[in-house]
Amino acid sequence: MIRSMTAYAHREEKQSWGSLDIELCSVNHRFLEINIRLPEELWPLEMKLRNHIKEKIKRGKLDLTIKLQIQGGSEGKIQFN
Repeated sequence: MIRSMTAYAHREEKQSWGSLDIELCSVNHRFLEINIRLPEELWPLEMKLRNHIKEKIKRGKLDLTIKLQIQGGSEGKIQFN
């Protein structure tokens, strides 16, 4: 049985194109409250992220922060799956 909904996760991924930094914090809350902070380049992903979270979590206060740094010499378009 789950007794607490408090959690924290952090992941940073560095690749040749730059880096992606993701931070997730959650606390117990009566209803589902999702706060997502994204860089402008990732705004099209917000609804997909929000819907995916709603499928997995029914209640709690969740803060998701994603930071993207693209290196200047990186060519082409970044694709997410």
